[in-house]
Parts: sequence; structure tokens; C-alpha cells
Amino acid sequence: MTDQPVVSISCITYNHAPFLRKCLDSFLSQVTSFPFEVVIHDDASTDGTQEIILEYCDKYPDVFFPLLQKENQYSKGVRGMMAKFNFPRCRGKYIALCEGDDFWTDNEKLQKQVDELENNPEVVLTGHDAMIINQKGELVSNSKLPPEKKRNCSSLELKKSFYVLTQSMCFRNLHFLKNMPPESFKSKMGDVFLISMLGQFGSYRFMQEIKPTAYRIHEKGIWGMKNEAERIMMMHSAFVQLSSYYGRIKDRRMELYHAGMVLENSNKLLKLQNNQAETILQKARAFYSYFKNHFMFKRPLIVLKLYYMGMLRK
Repeated sequence: MTDQPVVSISCITYNHAPFLRKCLDSFLSQVTSFPFEVVIHDDASTDGTQEIILEYCDKYPDVFFPLLQKENQYSKGVRGMMAKFNFPRCRGKYIALCEGDDFWTDNEKLQKQVDELENNPEVVLTGHDAMIINQKGELVSNSKLPPEKKRNCSSLELKKSFYVLTQSMCFRNLHFLKNMPPESFKSKMGDVFLISMLGQFGSYRFMQEIKPTAYRIHEKGIWGMKNEAERIMMMHSAFVQLSSYYGRIKDRRMELYHAGMVLENSNKLLKLQNNQAETILQKARAFYSYFKNHFMFKRPLIVLKLYYMGMLRK
């Protein structure tokens, strides 16, 4: 495809060799009336992933555009791989996301999402459902989304980080994506931060008519390999950074909302650790960590506002 792409598919990989061909083939199977590109980043895989990427680049040099790391960036503390390494390279009017261990099942997915965005300028983001499979490709669940999230939502709800599945997302390639705010690279949940950022520019359209993508759970998955406490901490990190971002741009309503979500996740973590503690010393450590690391106690004005609004009392 030598023409200017209409869609840039942003894909990140790390040791996805057993799954990657399925993913890349699902991109190539897309039936569209427009050209698209695949902007792919690999974080120094050691299992043959990079060799597979180069194979596809050789076969489809006008479609695949790789960035292959020689040193693992995640281990160096780098976060927001798509935003840092892929978004600045995306040339398309729209960007679609899919990681190398997942794949698409609807060969008209991109066409349907682009048509929706073209026909509805107030919509900034489109998405749909996913099924869950294991590393053998066996079905675990027909749906990853809770029923209450299978709907459209407003710009305000997006700013509050409405739950949209990463591998289902197709959105407008807006100017800020070339230079994401510094808080986004401190967040351990880049997709949560991205969804909120997109909400500043429009609403969300849930597309029931698109077949669910395949979300794969396996022992090397960044999210799937985390325990409950680690997942809460990752969400906590995202809301800390969102509250800081909205505070910096003086959007006080969103600053307070995400501060409330920080509080909620901090309390979840404390409750979990307290329930799991077997000794008084372990309980004491949980409370000590809560008070030491809770950013709310470093921002007393936020705490007072939340109390006044009833969030703390609740």
C-alpha cells in the first residue's frame, strides 16, 4: 500500500512469537476501501518475535513499519509504549489498537469503525466487545465486557475513563497523540489515561455489530500475570496521574473525580491487604504503607474538597 493510509494499526509486542502470526494475519485480512498501515513496536523480544515481524515486513514492506528495540524498555521503567514509540509514527487519519497476543475476528472491523467516525464528527472513539481465550486458543468467555459497558457514552464519561477494550479501539489521530502529556508516561495503565484524554474531544460509540476480538490470557501477559493487589496498584497509578494532569490544566471537576478514584483504589488495596494479613505486624505494615504512599495525604486541600463533596464520608 503506497497511498497515504487512512488507518494506522498500532501494535506492541514482547515475546509473542506463539501468537503473533494470528494477530498480524488478522490485520491483513481486513477488507477495506482504503489503505492502512501497521506501525509495530517490539520491546527486545528473545523468543523469535522480531524475526516474525521482519518476515512480514519483507513480504509487505508498504504495510508494516517496525521499530525493534535492542534493549528492553519496560525493564528500564519506560511506560506508555504505544504513546511513546508508535503514535508519533502513525500517519493515518485514524488509529486502531491491538497487541501482538490478541487478534481480530471481523474482517470488516476497520471499515465499520472508519465509516462510523466519518459519518459522526462528534464521535472521537469507537469500540466493541471481545471474547476471552487462553494460550491454547480455547474459549474462556464469550464476552470480556460487563453488560453495563456495552453502550455509547458521552464525552464526560470518557473523561472519567469509561471502560473501553484496548484491542477494540479505533479513534481519531488527534494532534495531542504526537506529544502526550508527561503524566501519561508515569501511568501504569496507558489505555486508561488515553481514554480520558480522548474524552476531551468527543464521545464514544459502542458497535455491537462488530464481531468480538480475541483477548488472550496467558502467563506472560502484563495484565493477566498480575495478582489482584498489583492490578489495583496499576489502576491507582493511572488515577493519580489523571488527577495530576487535570489539576495542571485546571480542570478542577476532573481533578477531583480522579482524586476520588485514587481514594477508592487506595481503600480497596488497604482492605485487601488487611484481609490477607495473618499477623498484627502485617496489618500494621499495610496501614503504614497506606498512609506513607497515599498521595491524598500530600494534598490536604483535595482531601477537604472530597470530604465536602461527600466522597470521603461515603
